[in-house]
Amino acid sequence: MFLFFQNFWQKIGIFSFIMISLCSGLALAQQTTIVLHSPDESSQRLADIFSSTQLASEWFADTSIVAPVTQAKKQIIERLGQPIAIDLVQPTQYKILFKEWAVLTTIVLNDQKKITTIWFGLPVSTKKQDMAGVQKEFESLSGNNSLLITRNGKILIDVKSSEKRAVASAFKLGILDVLQQRVQQSKLKWDQIIPGIGKGQQSLPTGMLQDFPENSPITLTTLATLMIFISDNTATDVLIDVLGRTDIEKTLDLPVLLKTREVFILKDPQNADLLTQWRQGNIDGQRRLLSQLQQRPLPSVTIFGGGKVLASEVEWFVSNQKLCQLINNVAQLPLFTVNPGVADKNDWAKIAFKGGSEPGVLNLTTWVQARNGDVYCVSATWNDQNPLPEQKYILWYGLVLKTLAEMSVK
Repeated sequence: MFLFFQNFWQKIGIFSFIMISLCSGLALAQQTTIVLHSPDESSQRLADIFSSTQLASEWFADTSIVAPVTQAKKQIIERLGQPIAIDLVQPTQYKILFKEWAVLTTIVLNDQKKITTIWFGLPVSTKKQDMAGVQKEFESLSGNNSLLITRNGKILIDVKSSEKRAVASAFKLGILDVLQQRVQQSKLKWDQIIPGIGKGQQSLPTGMLQDFPENSPITLTTLATLMIFISDNTATDVLIDVLGRTDIEKTLDLPVLLKTREVFILKDPQNADLLTQWRQGNIDGQRRLLSQLQQRPLPSVTIFGGGKVLASEVEWFVSNQKLCQLINNVAQLPLFTVNPGVADKNDWAKIAFKGGSEPGVLNLTTWVQARNGDVYCVSATWNDQNPLPEQKYILWYGLVLKTLAEMSVK
C-alpha cells in the first residue's frame, strides 16, 4: 500500500506521511556521505536510498514500489536538501537529519534484508522558526495566493486574506455553519431523518452517497459527517436542499450558490451553451439558469480526471477570513474528530479541518487548539490557470502547523 498526500478527488483528507507496506542490495554510485551514528543494516539502507543516483530494485521485496519511493525521495530532497546523518531512535525507527530539519522514519527489512515497509514522517524543524520566514516562503509559491494565520483571534500573518478566491470543497464549511444554526434554533435536529437521496440529487464523487439506493433514510448527522470527512458531494447537495440556498449564500457571501452537481454540469464541455449563458448572465439570470441545469444529465467523472483546468470561474469564491470565521464557529462539533487533515494529532489537543481541491484550485483550512490553550486558524488558498503541485503546497502547510505547534510548547 502506498500513501502520499492522497488525491483530494478521492478524499479531502490529506495524509501527512508517506508509507509503503509490501506483501511479499547493491548500492549505486554515491553522491553524498551520510553519517550513521548507530550503524546497522536498516540505517545503511536508508543512507543508500538518499545517497544513490538510482534506487536498486534488489533493495525491495516488491519492485513495483521503487518508483514511488524514488518520487518520495525526490520531494524530500527538493524541500529539505540532502541528509547529513541518521540516528537510531528505537528498533526499526530512525531520525534522518538534514541541515535544518529532521524526519522520523520507519524501515523494516525481511530475512533477506529487503525492505518490506518504509515510512517517512512529516519534517520537524531543528531550528527556531518565525512567522516572517513562513510568510516569505508562502509568497514564493506560484499561483494567485492568499493566507491567514491567527492565534487566539489575533493575526500572525495576513496575505490578501480578505480577497475572495476559489476554494473548492472548503465552501462546505458554510453549509455546516447554517446547519448548526438551525439546530441551535431548534428548527432541525442532528438525529433528524430525511427520506434519503431523491432522483436528481446524485452528484459525482468524491463521496459514496451517489451510489446509495434512492430514498434510503439518512440522518442529518450522517450527511454532515460525510460532507466533511470524505467531502461527499451528494451529501452536500442534499443538505443544500434541506437548508435552502438563501441562508448559505448570506453566510458565505456568495451571490448565487451552486450545488456540486450544478458545477459539474457547467464544467462539462457538452454544456457549453449553458456555460456561455452563465458567464453572460447577471445574478437574476444565473438564478433562472439553475432550473435548466437540473434538466441536464451528470457528465462522466472521467472528464475531470485528466488534471485540466475547466471553466475556472465556475466555483465557490470565499475569503480566508470568512473560512477562519466559519471553522471557528463549528470546530467543536464531534464530526471533526474523524479527519485531522494535515495536522498531526500528537501535536494538538483538538483539530478541525476542511480542504478543497480541483485542478487549479487548492484550499486548506485548519483550526487547532494547543495543549496550552492557544487556538490557531491557518487558511491558505492557491489558484492558478494550470494544475497546482498539490504535494509541494501540502508539505509547506504541514510544516507551518508543525512550527505553530512548537511555538505553543515554549
